Amino acid sequence: KGSNLTVDNLYTSLPLAKILWEQGMTLLGTMRHNRKGLSKDITSTQGRRENSAVVWYEVEGRIKLISYVVNTKSKGKKNIIFLCTIPDLATVGNTKNDGK
Repeated sequence: KGSNLTVDNLYTSLPLAKILWEQGMTLLGTMRHNRKGLSKDITSTQGRRENSAVVWYEVEGRIKLISYVVNTKSKGKKNIIFLCTIPDLATVGNTKNDGK
């Protein structure tokens, strides 16, 4: 109880986040784009600006999916998806006003 589990994209999933939340644990990790339960709205980069972030909420705001679009030199736009159950961690801010 009261612990945080940080995982990579192989192990991050919505069912795992729900199970850990019920046990009093939090989870933070990146997700693969082909995971079950992710809609095309979350995984698509069309119409999204570089360094833009969108937050989706599930389960009364306790579980957050954050989609962050970056521009890579080799592949162009890439969507990085995070799953987070830590309260108030999924805020997006910019203090330098440089777009990141």
